[in-house]
Amino acid sequence: MSPRAGRSSGVGSGDPLPPAAAAPAIESPRPPAGPDPAPAPPAAPAPAPTPAVAAPSLPEGRRPTWDEYFIAMAELAATRSTCPRRQVGAVLVHSNRVIATGYNGAVRGAPHCSDAGCLVVDGHCVRAVHAELNAILQCAVTGVSSAGCTLVTTSFPCVACAKAAVQAGIVSVIYLSTYPDPNSAEVLRAGGVRLHRAVRDPDGAYRVRAEA
Repeated sequence: MSPRAGRSSGVGSGDPLPPAAAAPAIESPRPPAGPDPAPAPPAAPAPAPTPAVAAPSLPEGRRPTWDEYFIAMAELAATRSTCPRRQVGAVLVHSNRVIATGYNGAVRGAPHCSDAGCLVVDGHCVRAVHAELNAILQCAVTGVSSAGCTLVTTSFPCVACAKAAVQAGIVSVIYLSTYPDPNSAEVLRAGGVRLHRAVRDPDGAYRVRAEA
């Protein structure tokens, strides 16, 4: 009896290979839990927008008068003021041309009232230079004469600015709001300065009226 071929327990070269067993997944050790991250700091508040200047409301097709034109410039200059107690703008005009502008704020290089607070003495902020005086001083810096100019201001000048206006040769003042100092008008009239009050009509336009 011929011997029987023994069975191989392995896989023959002609047989397909069985799929390889997947290696077990090895998890990396997790770091110990730490404290919760600090919350992000709150965003800085956005700066307050500069208030818009209300331009004169004119009938369609009508150009502003010269007075209305310069009054609007003075109102725009007032938006640059850095004293929260009173925001004033001023424009010096000669022959319908702007010579200088000014607004109330601290002297050059010094902190403004909006940063350091007002320095009040006897009820007045002495940190800020007034708008009218700043306009007159700008003429001195640039070498332009203020003689014969009209001062257009959003507030009636104080007595100190009134004296400066007379000495600077200003011949007339157009103002919007009053100032609680009766001596100012007396100084201006004594110096031969003509006074005009600008009043806004219901339609939004300004009417300039001469005062006695």
